[in-house]
Amino acid sequence: MISYGGIDILTDARHGWRKNSRQADVVCLGSKTGQVIQLTTVTSSRDEKIGTRKTYDSLRVVRIRRHYHGNNVSFTIYAHENHPKVRNQVDKWHDLKSQEKLLTNSVRGAKKSNWMTWHRELDDKLSSLWLHALYAMRNCGNDAELLRELLLISVTHYQNDHSKCMARSQCGSTSYYEPSKLMAPKAIKLLKAALKSSHLHLNSELRSCKMGAATVDSFTHYLNMFQNKRISFNDDSYLVRSLYSAGTRT
Repeated sequence: MISYGGIDILTDARHGWRKNSRQADVVCLGSKTGQVIQLTTVTSSRDEKIGTRKTYDSLRVVRIRRHYHGNNVSFTIYAHENHPKVRNQVDKWHDLKSQEKLLTNSVRGAKKSNWMTWHRELDDKLSSLWLHALYAMRNCGNDAELLRELLLISVTHYQNDHSKCMARSQCGSTSYYEPSKLMAPKAIKLLKAALKSSHLHLNSELRSCKMGAATVDSFTHYLNMFQNKRISFNDDSYLVRSLYSAGTRT
């Protein structure tokens, strides 16, 4: 997102061929326009950190304000040590995925730990909680405290208390609303604990990225037109195909 004093970028990696492939493409998009700013091809290692470092080197004349990327621990450590002024944030999809993982652990488990660490009543709530978290990120207005409040609305909602629900929602606008899903007090406790321990709740920084990993994935799917993952290309051919695909998409 081009703004006064810098730009916001969104990056992700696409690995060529199969798991043992040593080729990778790291695409860098502008978070507002979605256009390709830089496509870095790595033919010596499929490490995403190497490609992202090359992207930073090519953009050294541009001030990067925020960088949205996947949950790559090695690059996150590198960015904090070498680019402390750049605000690194996990993109929307990875935030939601980490929350879903915690909630899944609260749905299934050993039979002896039922009602202690997991509860069956959470099983049919996962998709609804995913959509609610996405709604909270889109409507928090870049307010971290409001984001945390919106995330926890689902806790009171499943207790049939809709005083905190949005006025334009069905449960908040009608007095005769009958909920289709309710939860026992123990399940409510587990749900609240899982939401509060999620990455999205603990790190509720200002969320201004209008696009998520799906935007980058659309470009990586576009690359498959030129680089079929069922074919192992040599380094020169792989590089030519990557540059040509970036030129046609840009």
